Amino acid sequence: MDALSRILCVFVGTLVKFYQRCTTAICPLVPMLVSWPNVEERSWIKDQFQVKRGFSSLLGHIDRITFPFLRASSYDKDDWITRYGDFVMGITVCPGSCHDSSAYKSTQLYTHKDRYFSEGECIIGDAAYGLALPL
Repeated sequence: MDALSRILCVFVGTLVKFYQRCTTAICPLVPMLVSWPNVEERSWIKDQFQVKRGFSSLLGHIDRITFPFLRASSYDKDDWITRYGDFVMGITVCPGSCHDSSAYKSTQLYTHKDRYFSEGECIIGDAAYGLALPL
């Protein structure tokens, strides 16, 4: 959080309070806003990937989530730039430093595959995820 506090020009304590308030406000909304597609929705998604990309069983792709900054701070500027020239902060499901594959393996998508995927359905990820079905 030190680096982020320098970029945003605020104290770490302010970031901690902001994080706690956002978490308290957003977490109860997650079940209403985020859900895995049902069988009909998954069928539509697979059809769209088939038509647009040629993948018949694909439900989506996985990677870490990034939040873009409108501008970069002059301090540690290179730590926040992507290969595309955008300034972002990456978010994963693991606190601290966590490999993409480890983050994925800690999710219910991985631990309870049978709840989320029908036979032959899959998601794709980059090489950091390795070969782990249904990925």
